[in-house]
Amino acid sequence: MTAQVLRRIIISLFALAWALAGSAAAREDEDAPVTAARMAPSVSDFGAKCDGSTDDTTAFRKAAAAVANGALYVPVGRTCVIATSSITLHAALFSFPGGATLMFPHDFGAGKAAIYVEGGWVENINLIGPGGKTFPGVGNARSGMNGLQIGTEPNVAPAPFLRGLNIQGFYSGVVYNTNYGHIHLADSVFTNNYYGIYILANAGDTKIYDSEITGQAMAAIACPANSHCLDGGCVISGTHLGFSPYGIYQEAGASDTGGFVDDCLLEQVRFESIGNAAIRSIATVNRNHLQPSLDTTYIVHPGFGWDPRFAIKQSPTYAIDVPFINGQLRIDQGAFPFTPGSSGVIIHARNCTGRVVLNYDGTAGPPEGSPSGPAPLLQVDNPGNQACVSASRVRTALFSPSGLAPYLSISIPNGKTTGSATVTTSRYAMSPQGIQPVCAPTADPGSRWWITVDPQGNKTSIDLHLSAAATRETQFYCHVTDQG
Repeated sequence: MTAQVLRRIIISLFALAWALAGSAAAREDEDAPVTAARMAPSVSDFGAKCDGSTDDTTAFRKAAAAVANGALYVPVGRTCVIATSSITLHAALFSFPGGATLMFPHDFGAGKAAIYVEGGWVENINLIGPGGKTFPGVGNARSGMNGLQIGTEPNVAPAPFLRGLNIQGFYSGVVYNTNYGHIHLADSVFTNNYYGIYILANAGDTKIYDSEITGQAMAAIACPANSHCLDGGCVISGTHLGFSPYGIYQEAGASDTGGFVDDCLLEQVRFESIGNAAIRSIATVNRNHLQPSLDTTYIVHPGFGWDPRFAIKQSPTYAIDVPFINGQLRIDQGAFPFTPGSSGVIIHARNCTGRVVLNYDGTAGPPEGSPSGPAPLLQVDNPGNQACVSASRVRTALFSPSGLAPYLSISIPNGKTTGSATVTTSRYAMSPQGIQPVCAPTADPGSRWWITVDPQGNKTSIDLHLSAAATRETQFYCHVTDQG
């Protein structure tokens, strides 16, 4: 055997060993979920059939008692029937992507929950309640019991992570009942409930990401009058809160704390097909003069649209309707902005000591339905106590060369000293102060230049002037806002 042949054999053996090692590693990766499932007890270990017809309540209760402070696995793709009582879990509850289903065919009664969570996380679980899969009808609830409730008592509840949940057919899909806050919800779908999420008790830092909380009979997110609701560092991002009368809603009653929506970021939250209001509180001031407030909140590029199919008896008068506005409410409108209801007013408050700023980014003017002249952005019922400052900035739909910001283009022809454009005032200003252009040339114009503005009714002429005739066409880009 030559040295060359021997060398080829050795190389081939190494290649074969490498391939076999890679194959084993791949099999190990594929088996990793199965291995993880074997490490955590399964409900089937305690006698649960999860065949979609057998009552697995007793087996589930045994499993819950046995895995306290651990984790409980529900076989993926299986349906467990829990027919006789609620389950309280002091453990994590999970399945793998694709999910497992817990079906509750009977209503345990108003205020009861199907699952009480005292563990650290719940993942890839479908909860089907007695309300069924059919939309219960606007303002009507077919089920009295709730789906998943975090905490039996607010002062001992955990702050769990919830992911990959699909919940339907309950009064409230999920109830937050914890004074510790810090609940994270992601990649979940809640539909065909009365409320999607009901915040009974909360201490802030609520996070909701990339979820569909749509098609509820009343509201996507709701809370009682004495709840902090969405309070202190809340973030809702990339989430749909639509196809319901209300997106975010606070019930009637006296506010013990003054809380409602405070220090929140709502980023690309889609209030699609709203019947009555995107954000509304009907709570009232308490004896200590605390009012439920929309306070220091930033709404970035919401998606909004009215839909009478989801309206209940109250008229869809305002897109946002709250007792009190405090701090700064800033809304950066996108392609589907908040629009007025029957009142012609977008935002309504019964009192206000804050500042409201409404920006339109990339749209040609105020929303359809606004009056042709400068339209009211905000209405306050008690103007004698009003200290609220409102401003709006409405930008053009023409874009700069970079494509990053909307601008209006004005050119001064070769040999001329002026160039002008006439715009509809109400497209750029929703306050009576008129418009305020800020212009800059794309190249050195060769002389001094200045801007004059000539308002004539609902039209405004923007004129650019050169101190000497242009030696070539000179282009300016003007960023047009109002003077609020």
